[in-house]
Amino acid sequence: MGFKRLFLYIGFTFLFSSVLKAQIINVESARKVTDTSGWAGDLSISGAYLNINTPIWNFSTKSDLQYKNKKHLAMFLTDWSLVQSKENDFNNALYLHLRYNYKINALIRVEAFTQYQFNKIKRIDSRYLLGGGPRFKLLEKDFLKIYFGSLIMSEWENQNNNIDEIVHLIRSSSYLSFTVLKDDMIEFYSTTYYQPSFSHWKNFRIFNEEILEIKITEILTFINRFGYSFESYPILDAPKSTFQFSFGLKLEF
Repeated sequence: MGFKRLFLYIGFTFLFSSVLKAQIINVESARKVTDTSGWAGDLSISGAYLNINTPIWNFSTKSDLQYKNKKHLAMFLTDWSLVQSKENDFNNALYLHLRYNYKINALIRVEAFTQYQFNKIKRIDSRYLLGGGPRFKLLEKDFLKIYFGSLIMSEWENQNNNIDEIVHLIRSSSYLSFTVLKDDMIEFYSTTYYQPSFSHWKNFRIFNEEILEIKITEILTFINRFGYSFESYPILDAPKSTFQFSFGLKLEF
């Protein structure tokens, strides 16, 4: 492999590592661990440029906004990634997610959510989700928190940009997540989701994400993220499994 082709391959790998978004959105990693009521959030923006015979741009932005008090928690999440040249959009992926939690007692919460999503690589022209269910606190220590959720969701998916071909499924959406905290400077998150269809149990999705965050300053954090997703029945010629590795900076406010 020539030097230019090798460099082009490395460049494409770097660009696409930030846009191979999973079918399942990891909401757990966006929850703000705070002991006080009020607003919290963060915003991250990244970009890249590669020019070998043709220019290619990569841009992504992600924001998380949360409001919390003793009984209620509301979250609004956005994520958009774009990789394009003058001739083509190699990928264009977006999701918008709104979630509400109500605290019943120290161990049990009830949550409801809705989501809109599209993803060019995953062949998702549009996907709408609406669901809810219980969330359980399995363990809470100063350095370790473990949660389990067992939700039901309704899914409407447009696979061919044709309103007459919308696929509707009812899925279970279960997840197990844990968070490790170290001296308020290092945080590690691990979340695994399992989403089978009630009408066809062989139709399922699995997603796992590992995130390491290291604080640089009070408002600036370095992030290292690894994700793996698998779908037993992908859309059209979309891949069954994808890997994602990325790193960057997060600004908190």
